[in-house]
Amino acid sequence: MMKKTEKSGNVLNKKSRIYILYCYAITWSAWGTVILLSHGKISPEQPLYLLYGLGGLLGPVLAAFIAHKFYGPKNEFKQFLQQLVRVKLHYMWFMGIILLPFALSFLPFSMEWSNSGHMGEIFVKPYYTVFLTLPMFIIGGGMEELGWRGTLLPELNKKYSIFTSTLVVTVFWLFWHVPLWFINGTVQFGSNLEIFMISLLTISLLLSAVYIKTRSIFLCVLLHALFNSNGSYFAASNVEATWPEYLTVIIQLFICFIIYYFLVRRNNLFKKIPPIRIKNTD
Repeated sequence: MMKKTEKSGNVLNKKSRIYILYCYAITWSAWGTVILLSHGKISPEQPLYLLYGLGGLLGPVLAAFIAHKFYGPKNEFKQFLQQLVRVKLHYMWFMGIILLPFALSFLPFSMEWSNSGHMGEIFVKPYYTVFLTLPMFIIGGGMEELGWRGTLLPELNKKYSIFTSTLVVTVFWLFWHVPLWFINGTVQFGSNLEIFMISLLTISLLLSAVYIKTRSIFLCVLLHALFNSNGSYFAASNVEATWPEYLTVIIQLFICFIIYYFLVRRNNLFKKIPPIRIKNTD
C-alpha cells in the first residue's frame, strides 16, 4: 500500500526523485560547463578534463549518499554502507565477473573471424594492462553503481518488478550520458546511439542480476569497471561493417539476458523481490 504522501501515479518515489535530481544536476552542470568552456572538445591535457571526470564521478556518488542519508530511514543508510563494503562472497562470483567482461569484449573478434576469415590485431599489448588500468575505471565509471544499482534499482523495486526496475534504471542511465555526445574526446562522441543503447541494456541486466543475488554494491562497481577496462583494451580493433556490429551487440544482449534470467528466476523475473536484508555474517 502506498504512503499517503506518495501519489500512486508517480513512477518514482521521493527518494528516487531526489537521487535523479541531484545526480543529473551535479553531472550535467559539470559536463555543461565543459561543453561551454572547451567548445565541445576535451582531452586529458586540459584542466577542464578534471571537471569532466568529477562530473561523472560525483553526480551518482553524492546523489546516492544524499538520498540515503537524508531521505531514507537510518537502517536503510546502514544497509547501503554494508552493501558498499560487502566483499565476503563466494569466489565463483569474482571469477564470473572477471571472465564475463573479457568473453563479451572478445566476441566482436570472433564475429570478425567468422565473417572475414581473420581476427585482426587483438593482443597488441599484454592483457594484464586491463588490471593495471582497473583503478582508473573504478573511479571513472565503476563508482556510478552507488547510484544506479545501489540506490535507484532497490527504490524502484519497492513498487515494480525486477525486470521493469532494470529497464527504468537503464533509461535514466542512458539519458544521464547524453551530454557526452556533445564532447569531442569522449567514447560517446560520434558513436552509434543505437549500439550504445543495446550495450547499456546488456550491462544493466548483468549488474541488476549481480546486485539482486549478492546485495553487494562493491561487486557491481568491480563488474562495471571491468567492462570499461576490457572495452578500452579491445576497442583498438573493432568490426568495421555495420551489420556485424549490430549482430554482435544483439548476441551479447541475448547471452546476458539468459544469464540474468537464470540468476533471478528464483525470485520470479516479473515480481518484486523481498526487502533487502544484510546479515552480519555470511
